Formats: sequence, structure tokens, C-alpha cells
Amino acid sequence: MKIVEFKRYSWTTQGALIRIRKGLNLRLVLFSPNEIFNELLTFAYKHDIQTSKSKDYQLLERRSKYITKEKTL
Repeated sequence: MKIVEFKRYSWTTQGALIRIRKGLNLRLVLFSPNEIFNELLTFAYKHDIQTSKSKDYQLLERRSKYITKEKTL
């Protein structure tokens, strides 16, 4: 694995693009538990793989935290 890029693929869909040194790149989109992206991020940090998050993806992260906060109230 060379780099993991977190992106927004539609208005509210989070996704990740895993770039591999040799071979095809993997695109992860439309997973039902959004926890997979957190697990992928921790895997990348644990194994010293470079990561990047687009501004749109960061916006979706902030939005999801705000929505879960409202649901608990």
C-alpha cells in the first residue's frame, strides 16, 4: 500500500481510495457501517502508511459528529 485517500463520492457518501504500488487501486464506497473508515485510518497509522483527507471528507466527518450528537440529546 502506498497511500490511503479519504474522499467524498456523492453528497453524503464517504469513501476511500487505496493506492497500491503494483496492481490495481482499490476504491471503498457504500459500506453500511461507517466504522470501516475509522478502522482503515487506524490501520494506516499503525503500519506507517501515508493518508490524506479531502476538505469535503472532513466536512462529512464534522457533519456526522454533529448529527450523532443531536440524536443523543
